[in-house]
Amino acid sequence: MKKSKFIVSLTLIVFFSATLCFIMSYHGKTIAQEMENGKDIKKQFHLMQSLYLINSLKLTSEQVKSLLPVLEEARTLSDEIESKKGSIETQLIQKLDKVNADLAENVEPSQETLTGLKEMKKEMNAVPGEYKDKMNALVDKVNKILTDEQKNILATYKSEGMQENRGQKEGRPGKGDKAGPPQRDKANKEGKKFNKLQKALVTVRETPENEYKQKKDEVLAKLAAIMGNKCSWSEVQKKVAKVSQIMDKTRSLSNDEFEAQRESICNELVSVVMGNKKQGNKKIMRLMLNPDLIPVLEKRI
Repeated sequence: MKKSKFIVSLTLIVFFSATLCFIMSYHGKTIAQEMENGKDIKKQFHLMQSLYLINSLKLTSEQVKSLLPVLEEARTLSDEIESKKGSIETQLIQKLDKVNADLAENVEPSQETLTGLKEMKKEMNAVPGEYKDKMNALVDKVNKILTDEQKNILATYKSEGMQENRGQKEGRPGKGDKAGPPQRDKANKEGKKFNKLQKALVTVRETPENEYKQKKDEVLAKLAAIMGNKCSWSEVQKKVAKVSQIMDKTRSLSNDEFEAQRESICNELVSVVMGNKKQGNKKIMRLMLNPDLIPVLEKRI
């Protein structure tokens, strides 16, 4: 009888232990799966934003062919960075385990352990910086592939796809919401600036030929002075030359052509003047050097 009870008790213990192990294992897998899903979602959003940009640039098949090897280099570099971060992350987790174990026992972690933890965090954050020069070299390669017009698009490009959610998250109206007073004021100001720009183009067209060159030189000189604080001199020269071309082109159009192209000319001017190389480079690094673009672009050759 006692032996029978012992067997039953042992069976129950084994059963509950197995159940507990299963629950813990399942819970652990669930957490791991959730973390993996979170990474996948972030990756998909990143790809979405990269695709919006790539589609906006309207790359030719030749440009795509030139871009793919650069993306392969970016993938290799990205793998190196992730590998190094993963190694540091493992050590960081070990130190965190030690700190948390001490705290769980209501023991103050040693200063040595805490200092080591801070150093590991610094090392983790410093990893991308170690590859900065290599990443900048890839950015330069992309810049050589793009046309000036594409660079202008890039410089003024704003990420698409999540504008509405971002607005709601930050307490601002998204695309689907009615804009509040601050947004309306901003939109009105932008609209007024655009109208002024259109009027300026009309003035360019109506300026007598004998006065045009002098007035154009004055405008370009003012523009160069304004941009001199934001861009390198070589960039200023390129922008001024481009604006000069746009002004000359504006004068050469017929009335019908001008009316049809007025808005696009304004957009081009804004893109040239407001475009910033540094901002463009950041977008290349963040959105164009995305290795997940490789299979997509391979189909576009």
